[in-house]
Amino acid sequence: MDRPIYLEFMVREDEQVRNRWYVIEERGGEEETAADELEGWVRKSETDRVRQLHLPHLDYELQFNSLAVAESRLFLIGGYFQPYDTSDPELFGRSEAVGFHYIDLNRSDPTWQFTMLDEAYNFAGAKVGAISKDGWMYTVGKHLGRFRWDDFSTWENFCLPFNPSDAKVLAVTETEVYLFCPSFGGGGSIVRGDLKSNCWKTLNLNSPCSHWSSGVVLGNNYLVSFGVLERNSRQCLDYLPGVYIYDIHNETWLSEPVQGLPYDGIILPTRGLREDGESVFHSSLMQVRRDELKLALVWSHEVPGEQTQVHWSKFILHSNKNHGAPDFYAELLSHGVCFGGDTLLLNSTTG
Repeated sequence: MDRPIYLEFMVREDEQVRNRWYVIEERGGEEETAADELEGWVRKSETDRVRQLHLPHLDYELQFNSLAVAESRLFLIGGYFQPYDTSDPELFGRSEAVGFHYIDLNRSDPTWQFTMLDEAYNFAGAKVGAISKDGWMYTVGKHLGRFRWDDFSTWENFCLPFNPSDAKVLAVTETEVYLFCPSFGGGGSIVRGDLKSNCWKTLNLNSPCSHWSSGVVLGNNYLVSFGVLERNSRQCLDYLPGVYIYDIHNETWLSEPVQGLPYDGIILPTRGLREDGESVFHSSLMQVRRDELKLALVWSHEVPGEQTQVHWSKFILHSNKNHGAPDFYAELLSHGVCFGGDTLLLNSTTG
């Protein structure tokens, strides 16, 4: 079975901003005939269903946190507290959440727990949580840090040779972490860190894409990520979204994105010239099977005055070697598009 995909939305209810949670699950067993729990569909999936997670509300608004799931524990790392009651001067304004929230999804009456950390482990403004195969959970905010999901005493910080305040985790392995740093090197850079030696290397300056999602590393050879390549053309943007692959050993991007995924506005955003700029608000590429290269891409489309659209597709990634350089192509397996209502998709992950 595919690993579930968790979605974190922001929604305004009763003049307060709250989180709403959904999970995309492969149908099978009890899920085969279970009803979807969404009000609106653009294109229904034949193999997946969407279920709402009825989690208790927090007593405050949590902003700019990262999301990760491990063994049915859902983690919200870092971010900022924004109290709902702003009539009390001592509560006015947001404060940094130096720690993380977590909740056990297997419990019949789940409740949020908060673990406070030392100020040295400050992940306010954290972006994208990632979990390595050996159980370490990574996030980056004011620092890059990690801990084991089953042992909260294992927190570690890493010294970085640059300011990570706007960086995001692209992918992690047991020994390395990959970050995208939009303000580093002028046009943005992808940086690789060796977790044993704490040595860092810039893989490329002036990244060709202005938007990168979290991704996956294939055998320490290739980094796979969804990106949006933008080129100025006649005062418009030539908008080229796609699944791009970085050759780690040769330190270069492959000349073409992964083939086989249509640019139809359903599987991938449409290509072409547009005046409104980037239309992808959130995106994430993840591996939904541990034993094979079955990947899932989630992205949301934000249009002013319209409902949020959430797109997901699942595919097997294949490669053909052509004169030593592999050509990658995708075998599309399933997809779906749903309305998120008057919401904003903040995070998505698998676990």
